[in-house]
Parts: sequence; structure tokens; C-alpha cells
Amino acid sequence: MADKNSWRNNPHWHLAIVAPLLISVITEDNATGRCVLASGLTLAAIRYGRDSVRWDRAKSAPVPDTST
Repeated sequence: MADKNSWRNNPHWHLAIVAPLLISVITEDNATGRCVLASGLTLAAIRYGRDSVRWDRAKSAPVPDTST
């Protein structure tokens, strides 16, 4: 697994999923499909928020001293 501060663990990668969902919600004609896409968009936004907080906490954590 990559380091917790690695660019691959950056929560901004979730925006690659959120953007197509947002476009799909806007262009969808069916009310049921729009509801499903909107709930997926909401869940993706919640996950992005949680991962952003986790990312900020990991970036601000002190580096443990392993020299001993």
C-alpha cells in the first residue's frame, strides 16, 4: 500500500467520480434515474468530505522518529 501521504491517496481523485455523476443528474430525464444518480452523488460527496478530513489529519500529523 502506498504511503498515507502519497498523491494516490489524495481525496481529490474522488472528483473524477463526482463530475460524471453531476453531469448525469443534470441530463437525466427519468425521475427515478435522477433520484438514483442524486443519491450516488450525495454518497460520493460524503465520502469525499470524510477522506478530505482524514487526508488533512494525516498531512498535519508529526512524523514519528525512527532513528533509535
